[in-house]
Amino acid sequence: MVDGGESGAVGVIVLAFGEEPLLRDCLSAVLASEGVQVRLVVVDNGFSSPDETALRADPRLTWLTPGRNLGFTGGCNLGASVLDTPILTFVNSDAVVAPGAIAALAEELADDRVGLVSGQVVLLAEPEVINSVGNPVHYSL
Repeated sequence: MVDGGESGAVGVIVLAFGEEPLLRDCLSAVLASEGVQVRLVVVDNGFSSPDETALRADPRLTWLTPGRNLGFTGGCNLGASVLDTPILTFVNSDAVVAPGAIAALAEELADDRVGLVSGQVVLLAEPEVINSVGNPVHYSL
C-alpha cells in the first residue's frame, strides 16, 4: 500500500507505455502540484525510455510493473488498488498539469453531490487551443 490516506492527499495514477517522450514533464508537473499533497503511482504497461532508470529512482514515485500491458482500464485499476487516498486522479502520460490543477479538481470534489470532475485540456504546442473541457460519462451495468 502506498503511504497515503491523509486528509487532503490525492492519489494520482499515470500509465506508461512505449517511449513516452513527455512522461518526465508529466511526472514533474504532478509532483510540483500546489495546494495539495499528491501520492503518485506510475503503472508500467510496457514503458521503454533512456530516462527509465532515472525516473524509477525517484523516491516520490511508486512504480508498478505488472509484467504485461494491462491496457488503460486494467492499468488504472491496478494503480488505484494501491492507493488509500480519498480522491483519485487519472493523468495521461502526455499531460503537463498546471500547478494548481489537481488542487482545483480536489476542491470541486469537496461537494458531496459531486462524484467526478474533469479539467480543461489544451494543446501543449498551442495552449490557446482547447482540446476538451470534460468528456461525456456513461454508467451502465
